[in-house]
Amino acid sequence: ITIHTPLMPSTKNLINGDLIGLMKKDAILINAARGGIVDETALLSALKDKKIRGAGVDVFSTEPVPVPNEWQTLENVVLSPHVGASTEEAQFRVGEMAVHQMREFFINKNLLNEVKAK
Repeated sequence: ITIHTPLMPSTKNLINGDLIGLMKKDAILINAARGGIVDETALLSALKDKKIRGAGVDVFSTEPVPVPNEWQTLENVVLSPHVGASTEEAQFRVGEMAVHQMREFFINKNLLNEVKAK
């Protein structure tokens, strides 16, 4: 499954080549917000040309990122597979929500956050 992250037009490539060009040479850009907010072509170029020190990228405009890819050839970037929000606390809360939803269904015959087909 390939996912293309929908964005509001005003946020697509919000961090563009011009803004990346204003960053200090020792700057590290981290994108764990939403794929497509950072102009990935401009970021790749800045990293290759060592215009910024590095980047940490957790989200991409298209996921999963095809393998092999240009990102993997760079030594000044850390890539993660969209897991930035997967903290120990967040995973615990997801488990609590699942238990709460199952309890609600089996005891009260209620589906929480149910989406019904038309």
